[in-house]
Amino acid sequence: STGSQVPRALTVMFGFTVVLTIGVLLLAHASFSIHEDRLVFEAQHTSTGAYTIPLDLQVECVVALLVATFGIVIGGPAWKKIKLEEQTVKPIDMLFARSMQFAGVSHAPMSAK
Repeated sequence: STGSQVPRALTVMFGFTVVLTIGVLLLAHASFSIHEDRLVFEAQHTSTGAYTIPLDLQVECVVALLVATFGIVIGGPAWKKIKLEEQTVKPIDMLFARSMQFAGVSHAPMSAK
């Protein structure tokens, strides 16, 4: 029956949420592994030698960031097309009117006190 089927958009969004979660967990694992490796290094080396992150952990960090970024970008809302001609005729106050940080900014020159 069609009533029990999960909508495709929900399935896709859930899939990319899983991808994002995997990326974040990989990054957390790499961070914890680097912390542990540094503790072992400091325990074994009494001199103040330079610590370098092992290559496998560097690769794990890069892969984790790529997987998490993929989950964020693809799992987000659909991108809107922006036409430069429409944007160039709007004053800057209209472009950022919905932004709360920009709403309180006044472009009037400050008077000298």
